Amino acid sequence: MKRIHDSRSGCLRFWCLLVAMTCGLAARGDVFTSSVAVGGPGTSGGGTPNTYGLDMWTQPNFTGNGAEILFSISQGGSPYTVTQQGFTPSIAFSFFLVPNGTVFDPTYIQGNTPVVSYSGALTSIYTSQDFQISENTPFYLAFLQDVGGSGGGPSPGDGYGWAELNYTSAVGLTLLGNAISGGSGSDGIIVGTQTALTVPEPSTGMLMALCAWLFLCLRGSRALLCRFPR
Repeated sequence: MKRIHDSRSGCLRFWCLLVAMTCGLAARGDVFTSSVAVGGPGTSGGGTPNTYGLDMWTQPNFTGNGAEILFSISQGGSPYTVTQQGFTPSIAFSFFLVPNGTVFDPTYIQGNTPVVSYSGALTSIYTSQDFQISENTPFYLAFLQDVGGSGGGPSPGDGYGWAELNYTSAVGLTLLGNAISGGSGSDGIIVGTQTALTVPEPSTGMLMALCAWLFLCLRGSRALLCRFPR
């Protein structure tokens, strides 16, 4: 009887471990800091001087799909007006002017207005609005990368990122920091950090319930063994 119990308990332990590992993998989100860059200054296609390009890509080391957004910064003294001058996208996107520490997730995106957004090639809905920045005062742009192809709104598999930027009249626009959270388990990022927000896959709840059931079965088999003399 003890051999049967040992075999059963060993098998149940194996399945509990396998399910637990699967649950952990299901909520995985990757964070990388190697796919945002600032270029310029230059002149936009419309002839506007003091224009900078902000590039972001969906995979590490500037790979995958990306977009470049052109911003012109007014001259003449702080505060400066930032105006979007153009873009070169291969995906839909949305940019938001946010404070440090913002929980940038689908709830935030759906409840706030972006400073720049593009819904993709199928509908080609594009919006932009000017915003102001101050001399030598860092600011944050958070962005959604529409990897899931929903037309600019949050969907599974999208990338969530942020860029910390600073402008001075002497140096121009510089990138101080950035991070992007992507992958099937990504559900947002906390701006100014590399803390990704993750959401379990739909099957994770069932897997966790199965793990709990297997654990109860293991305990039950031990209780049953105790009732029999050895």
